[in-house]
Amino acid sequence: MDLDKLMSKHLTRYFDPSRTIPDETLRQLLRFLRSTPTSTNVQPNHFYVIATPEGKKQLADGRFPEPAKQELWESMTRDFLDLRNFAYKDVNHWMEKQTYMAVGLTMIAAAELGVEAMPLEGFDPATVDKAFKIRETGHATTVLLALGYPDPSKQYSNPISRFDTDELFTFV
Repeated sequence: MDLDKLMSKHLTRYFDPSRTIPDETLRQLLRFLRSTPTSTNVQPNHFYVIATPEGKKQLADGRFPEPAKQELWESMTRDFLDLRNFAYKDVNHWMEKQTYMAVGLTMIAAAELGVEAMPLEGFDPATVDKAFKIRETGHATTVLLALGYPDPSKQYSNPISRFDTDELFTFV
């Protein structure tokens, strides 16, 4: 894995409709997605894999039926934080989701570097914020990420437990 490439990657907003992800690549991505850890192994996910032309059309239908609407959407993205702050009033929840994306990608990078990473929840955020004077900076603790090397005497030896593929994915 090339970490420099990951660190300089921008999100893609437009995809080439003439290209299809090879089946083996998609299977590998789904195997990876299936193996991602969740807090207390609750596995609260179920993923819809929109892979057929019909499914893609159904998803996209009506989203941007004309260029003016596409331009409007693009201008809204520039004002997204204001929209979250004042219209939706969910900026904290939205920011937490962004933090979890960053934590997830950092966990992947850590694994590539041979470092174990574990997200931590179930703590009192106010206590952590107070101990490190975090609220004074205008921030708040959402999740903690522990990084290090495993204690060989306390490593799990049993197989990873995950739901069966047919319980986790619906193909449309």
